[in-house]
Amino acid sequence: MSTRSHFVLPWVVRRTRLPLLVLPCVDCADLVAGVLLDPALAGRHGFALDWRGCWELHAPEAWEGPWPLDVWVTFEEPVPVRPEQLIAHGLGISRGEVLRRVKIDIGLKRRTMGDFCFVVV
Repeated sequence: MSTRSHFVLPWVVRRTRLPLLVLPCVDCADLVAGVLLDPALAGRHGFALDWRGCWELHAPEAWEGPWPLDVWVTFEEPVPVRPEQLIAHGLGISRGEVLRRVKIDIGLKRRTMGDFCFVVV
């Protein structure tokens, strides 16, 4: 069994504002924050939340050390993001390169709101 050393970087995803509700008749931030975050509810009632610009990634400076690199991503609040987009943004690489270099246990193109980790090789 190999005992290759890994370096771990922590990343944190923070919500910068509430998402915009793509339904003109509702204007209640508390309702959005409390109830409308449920994607099943949105699907049943035909509305969507626009999360563009609603989150920011807090990550250390670019990594120049040895590889592989373990990265732990935590969410302070539930913000649905695609891991592929988040990783490309955080590492400053293309999404195609993310598909080639990242090993992860969840779907890269499927939105997630839960903490996850990945390895960059």
